[in-house]
Amino acid sequence: MIICRFAGLLLFLPARRESLVKRAANVTIRRMKAFKKRCDSLEKRCKEAGSRAEEVENQVNYEYATNLTSSADIYLSQLTCGA
Repeated sequence: MIICRFAGLLLFLPARRESLVKRAANVTIRRMKAFKKRCDSLEKRCKEAGSRAEEVENQVNYEYATNLTSSADIYLSQLTCGA
């Protein structure tokens, strides 16, 4: 009787081991897919933030150039009116 149980256990173990390996592989694949999805989302958000930062920088540069130009215009008008 003990030999029959042992023989049955030997038949059961490889299948059980294979089942556990498959389950672990599926869990790993799911985790990798979720990680890739998070990475893609972060990459997208970084690109959006980069384009927004570039827009803000361009706006600041435009305003600075506009202010500088108007300051130069005022200075030139003072020079010509004073002369």
